[in-house]
Amino acid sequence: MVEYCSADYKRRRLTLCYYLKYFQLHAQFPTSLGFVSAQVLEFLASQIGGADDNGLPVVPKRTARFYRRQVIAFLDIQHFDKEARAVFLDWLVKAVLPTAPNEATSDAVITEWFLSMRMIRPRAKALSNLITKAARRFERNLFARIAGRLSGDHRARLDALLETGAGFSPFAEVSRNSGAASVENVLRTVTRLDTVCAVSLDQTILEDVHPDIIERFRLRAGTEDAWDMRRHPDETRYALLCCFLIPRTAELIDELGDLLISITHKISARAEATRYLRRFWNSVKQLRRSFCANTLATRICVAKSILAST
Repeated sequence: MVEYCSADYKRRRLTLCYYLKYFQLHAQFPTSLGFVSAQVLEFLASQIGGADDNGLPVVPKRTARFYRRQVIAFLDIQHFDKEARAVFLDWLVKAVLPTAPNEATSDAVITEWFLSMRMIRPRAKALSNLITKAARRFERNLFARIAGRLSGDHRARLDALLETGAGFSPFAEVSRNSGAASVENVLRTVTRLDTVCAVSLDQTILEDVHPDIIERFRLRAGTEDAWDMRRHPDETRYALLCCFLIPRTAELIDELGDLLISITHKISARAEATRYLRRFWNSVKQLRRSFCANTLATRICVAKSILAST
């Protein structure tokens, strides 16, 4: 790269070198040269054997296109055509999205892919549309895989949770919180736990699904009611119910344990308060007896003094 810059482009070699380095890091070309730090320019100037350039010169659009063509030819950059987009989408669905990466990680691995393929990364809007398309495809594939692991009995029991009848559906009841510590709420939580366990969903149904993905679909299912669930396609409905009910089992067990602990603390606190109240009332009774006895003795003494005076 250094030899290419210094041999053919004496006057604007620093600008072309910046284009090359920028593509190496971002798989894109810079849209502006107005915010390049002095440290970057000094480093690039030292790479091409001369630091006499006073910053990057203003590059017209026509010159910028010329620089891009030179870099594309030098690096043998390929076009991101229809076939390349299909390969990119398959790679996202199979390699990236199953790991549930955050935004920064996803951006980094996508840049690495374009660099390894020697292709220019699309602009933000076009890339966002491709990622959204891949996410929808990944979701459909995942829902189909989860639903395919369910038996006919599993599906029948899941559909039964969405039957409303005269009141709330079992799914709505299972979704509720346990509430404050009381014997009634303990019994209700036990009933919810029995309802979930009656479906008999195996933990292995979601064994190859990333926990963050399960959590995302669990939250999604928790915001929907039975009517919304019934409107989904079968594979989507069964997958969402699995992502909700399998973690819900552990949540209900934890809630039940918290309720029992809170009730135990209340019983202990009431017993302690009762013990202190008994001590208090015993002390009051003793004071009352002592006061009454002293009053009676005082009255007797007063009566004797009156009789003696007469």
